[in-house]
Amino acid sequence: MPLFSSRIKSSRQGRVSTLVLYALIAITVILFCCFFFIGYDRVYEENPMFLSPVLTDVVLIFVLLLVLSTIVITACSVYVSIKRRNSASNEVNNIPENKIILFTALFLALCLIVTFCLGSSEAIKVNGSLYEDTFWLKTTDMLIITGEIMLIVAIIGVALGLLGLGRRIKKKPFLK
Repeated sequence: MPLFSSRIKSSRQGRVSTLVLYALIAITVILFCCFFFIGYDRVYEENPMFLSPVLTDVVLIFVLLLVLSTIVITACSVYVSIKRRNSASNEVNNIPENKIILFTALFLALCLIVTFCLGSSEAIKVNGSLYEDTFWLKTTDMLIITGEIMLIVAIIGVALGLLGLGRRIKKKPFLK
């Protein structure tokens, strides 16, 4: 089975996205091979028990650029899709699109707020010393736990969709 369907590959956007995907995979593989094979065994000067690979800064900058470009592309995509949307119709193919978008945004915001408030601020040991910055400890917990919750909700949604339970539940009246 091909990696992408021929219909997606035949469109201009499909060819561009496929090319970008392959380029990113190639750059990532080359960068990480260089990271592990060029100067990986260099000892950290301040503490000889740790390693200080030569290309650590390059990998960190690459990851930072990927994250920032992902955020910018996502924001642009959301902006364009909001501008192109026809707000007159609330349903697309009998799917309540506006309700789904609103529910997802509210659920994400609620998860972020609740998990930040409930996140741990307990100091952790990093490279032999305690890290005690409460804000970043809580932010890390918030992002990890929210990501897990959203993944679980997505898996449940896919399972319900595959099993057709959502359609069966809707047909049967819940309360008479």
